[in-house]
Amino acid sequence: MSSGIPPEQAYLLDHWSTTLASLITLSPSAQNQFHLHITPMITHSPSLRSAICFMAACHISVLTNDSKLWEKAAQYQNDAISPLRRPVITEPPLVSLAIIMMLQITDRLFATKSGVNHLQGAKVIIEQAGPKVWDCDAGTFLLTLCSHHDAIGSVSRRAPPILSLGGSVPYLEGMKPMRGLKILWATIGQISSMYSQDRALLDAQGKTIEIALQTLTTYASHEGDVGHTIHACKEAAYIYLHRVWHNVGAPHPMTLKHASDCLNHLFEVPVSSPLVSAHPWPLWTAAGETIDGKLRDRVRERVKEMYEKRHLPSLLRLGEDIEDVWKVKDKERTSTGIDKIDCVQAILTLRQRGVDLI
Repeated sequence: MSSGIPPEQAYLLDHWSTTLASLITLSPSAQNQFHLHITPMITHSPSLRSAICFMAACHISVLTNDSKLWEKAAQYQNDAISPLRRPVITEPPLVSLAIIMMLQITDRLFATKSGVNHLQGAKVIIEQAGPKVWDCDAGTFLLTLCSHHDAIGSVSRRAPPILSLGGSVPYLEGMKPMRGLKILWATIGQISSMYSQDRALLDAQGKTIEIALQTLTTYASHEGDVGHTIHACKEAAYIYLHRVWHNVGAPHPMTLKHASDCLNHLFEVPVSSPLVSAHPWPLWTAAGETIDGKLRDRVRERVKEMYEKRHLPSLLRLGEDIEDVWKVKDKERTSTGIDKIDCVQAILTLRQRGVDLI
C-alpha cells in the first residue's frame, strides 16, 4: 500500500493500518470492515489517501501534542476535498463516498470545523449514482456508515435525517450482529423527525415508534457486547422518544429506570470492544437524565477510560458536555422540582455548538 509514496504519507498510512482503523470500527467481526472495504481503494485514489492521512495526522497530533501535524492535516484535508469541489467529479461513486465518509468521521472525532456538510454531499452522490452502484459489499458498508452518522447527527441537529436511508440498507455477513443497531438508527431518525411533525399526528407517530421499540427485544437478547450495546441503545431511544414526544425526563421514575438500565448495560462492555464506538450517543442520553451520584461517578470514569483507550477529542468534549448538562438540569430541578431542559439545546446555548455524539 505504501510502495512509491512519500515517507510522511507512508508513516500516516501505517498509523491508519495498525491503530486508527481499529479505533473507529463499529463491527465486532474478526476482520476490520475498514481494512476490508476502504483500505484497498487507497492505491487507486490519491484523494482517498489524503483523506485517510488527514485523519491519521489529526490523531497522531493528539497523541504527540505536535502542533505542526495539525498544519499538515489541513493540507491533506484540502487535497481530499479538492476533487469533490470540481463541477465534474472524476472519482468513481464508491471512492467519492468513501472520501466523504472519512472526512465526516474526522470532522466529528476531531472537530476540524471544515464548514462542509458532508452528509449533504453524500446524499448527492448516493442519488446520482443510483442503487446498482451500492449493490456490493463496499457499497453496503459505506451506506451503513452513512446511516449511523445520519441518525446520530439528526439527534444533535434536532432535525430529520438528511439521507433518510432508514432500515433499508442490507446487512453484510461480517456485520450481522449489528442488525439490531441498524434498526435502532432508523428508529432514532424517526424520533428526530417528530420535531417537525404536525401536532395532530405526533401521538400516532409516538405510539408507532414505541411499539417498534418493544419489538426489538429479540435483538437486545443477544449475549455479550452486542446484546448489551443493543439493549443500551434501546433504553436510550425510549428516553429520547419521551423527551421529544412528552418532554418528560428525570426525575420521572420511568426515565430514571431507562437511564439506569442503559448505563449499566454500557458498563458491561469492555472499553476495548469495537462496539464502544457506538456508545457516545446512548451514554450521553442516559447520563443526562441520571440523578444518581454513584452512576454519575461511573459515567465520569467510563468517559475517561474511553478516552485513554482511543485518544479522540470528541470523547473529551462529551465528558465536558455531560458535566455542563448536569449543572444546568440540577439547578432547574432544585428551583422548579421538574426537568424541562433539552440536553442538546442546553449545550447549544452554553457552547454555541452541537453535541459530539459519534
